[in-house]
Amino acid sequence: MSKKKPEQKPIVMPIGKFKGRALSEILDEEPSYMAWFYDTVDGFEEVKQAIAALPDFPAKLAKYRERKQIKDKALEQRIEEVVSRMFAVEPSPAEVDDLCERLFHSQN
Repeated sequence: MSKKKPEQKPIVMPIGKFKGRALSEILDEEPSYMAWFYDTVDGFEEVKQAIAALPDFPAKLAKYRERKQIKDKALEQRIEEVVSRMFAVEPSPAEVDDLCERLFHSQN
């Protein structure tokens, strides 16, 4: 007589629009959401470990990060253009960096 291991329940998304859904389903349906969750949401380390162990996740995470970097750069350039027009002066790179930091990384 062979002993069967108890079947493990898949880890499910604990919060958000996919709450209660299996991680593998979410990765197939919306990989950018999984990458965003992995990179952005604080806590949920067990869930993040399970996400990282999913097949193809590392490649999808790299693709997400590459697209995000391109979008962030485009947004930074747009902010630079708007600030230039608003004040009719050319902001220094340090001023643009400071503005971006205050706008997008502020805890308030």
